[in-house]
Parts: sequence; structure tokens; C-alpha cells
Amino acid sequence: MPIDVHTDLRVLRAGALLAASGWPEREQRERAYQPHRVALAAQRLFVAHAAEPAVAAAEVAAASDMVGYWRAALTGEPAELAGLDGFIAEHRADLAAAEQDLEGVLAERDLTVLLMQLFARPMLLAATPNLLYPGRAAVGVATAVDLVAVVPPPIAWGSSTPWRYSERPDETLAAVAQAFGSALVADGALAQVGVPLAPDDHAAVPAAVAVLALRTFEGAAAADQYQVLAKRTLGLLTLPGVVAALTDWLGQ
Repeated sequence: MPIDVHTDLRVLRAGALLAASGWPEREQRERAYQPHRVALAAQRLFVAHAAEPAVAAAEVAAASDMVGYWRAALTGEPAELAGLDGFIAEHRADLAAAEQDLEGVLAERDLTVLLMQLFARPMLLAATPNLLYPGRAAVGVATAVDLVAVVPPPIAWGSSTPWRYSERPDETLAAVAQAFGSALVADGALAQVGVPLAPDDHAAVPAAVAVLALRTFEGAAAADQYQVLAKRTLGLLTLPGVVAALTDWLGQ
């Protein structure tokens, strides 16, 4: 079954809460980047709600456990800030374009079969674009129903606006695959993998999933480039060995 790509109101609510908080400044302090114009518009509009308890609680929750923040958002009903309906209507064109763009990328790169082969379990996959916050990295969440990847557009260089998903399909694929891999590891799916992995190897599994996805859909060069970059920037020294072990498990 193909990945279900859709705009999720709960993601918009949760992203608006972070936009109203000190989260945008927190991201810029960690590493400066240019957010999407929808994120910047949300920050300007919703900062008036910064003193509301739900906003402060959202920032604290996201800072302490980002995956937990999204799990709570996707399995519950995040608080809705006043003015969100009008904001969504004003930016409907950008939101719809992002959904269509992400759907186009993933329709040609269906990860379902690869992930089911790796983790030997049935699964439903969903992805939702996130033009708000956090804007730096995709996050994966396992719910009782499906695996969800919350996916910001690829960050561009310097002060340039983020790329469209289709302008960086390899980065988009890697981000989504890594998010699904993280969700599966957190959900105990390594028990279904038919090769032994030491505890120290577990942190490298999501990136290894991204490497295998790139190899499958983008070719060896893209996969090798990502593996070298992820090993260096994420400090995943065991990544090559984990990729090799999962490759053997797949019989590639």
C-alpha cells in the first residue's frame, strides 16, 4: 500500500503552538537556517499568544522529548490557538502545494515493501508535510494504527528559503526513511530483524534504513554519499556495519 500523504490539522495545531513560543529562536541558536514563509507568518501571528499556558507547555514538551511531543499531538487533540482557522485559509495554497509535492516524491519511492522486508511486520505508513515548526528535521512516530513521518521541507543554504520536496527528492526520501526507521526502533521492531545487532548499533539503524532506501530508489552513489555524511555528522561510527548487516538480511 502506498504511503498516505496528507495535511494533518493536529500537526498544524502543534506547529502553531511552537511558533508562538520561544521555539523558533531556540532553533536559530542551535543552528541558523531560513524557515519556510508559512512558519515565519505563523510566528508573527501567534507570538501574541506566547503567554498562554498551552504555548509554554508545548515548548517544554518539545524540548524534553520531541518524539513524545509529536506522539501526543498525533494521538490526541493539541490545543488550537485563536486565529488558526483563518491562518490555514490564508495559506491554503502553500499547504496544498506542499502536500501534492511530497506525495509526488513518495509515490515514486514507496518505502512500504522495503520496510516490511527489513522489519518483518505489516505496517501502514503516513507522511504529513510540516511547514511550521520544528523545521530542521523530520520526526517519526508509531501510533496504534500507523507509522507517521512529520516532514519539513529540505533546508537550503544560508538565507535561502527551503527547497520544495521535489527539488531535493533524495534528501526528502532519506528524511522520511530515517523518520520511519526511528519510529520502528522506538516501537520495538528490531525484534523482527533477522540479524543480531548489538545495543550500540541500535542508534545507527534509522540512518541505515535511509541508506538502504537511497540505494533502492536513487542508486549506490546517493546511498554512499549519505552514509559518509551521516557517519560523520551524526557520529554513527557503526553505521557501515549496520548497513552491511541489514543488506545481508535483505539478501541484496
